[in-house]
Amino acid sequence: MTPSSQRISIALPAACCVAVIAFAVSLAVGAMVDNPASAVLARSLIAMVVTWPIGFVVGIVLEQIFQKQVANEVSEAAQADFATGDFEEDVEIIDESEAESKGSVVDEASASAAA
Repeated sequence: MTPSSQRISIALPAACCVAVIAFAVSLAVGAMVDNPASAVLARSLIAMVVTWPIGFVVGIVLEQIFQKQVANEVSEAAQADFATGDFEEDVEIIDESEAESKGSVVDEASASAAA
């Protein structure tokens, strides 16, 4: 990921998830105890509005924890590469054109042997 790419904050989705969960739990509990529908909906909406900021704060804390963890892992990986002197990538690039040309020679040889 390049530094110029935009990253979405985890705080807003976390806040929305916490608010919707609070709304659903409040709705279910209110329906179980046979409260009037208007009271259940009003209390569920209040629960959603009250828990949204709590979820937002939780999301901000989680984002900070994730950023610190990623920074630690990147620095540890860089130190490990520096210590071993391994600055190359771990991916081996295979030239497929050579494999295709070798495969066609085998196909031609098997076709001539069969004839």
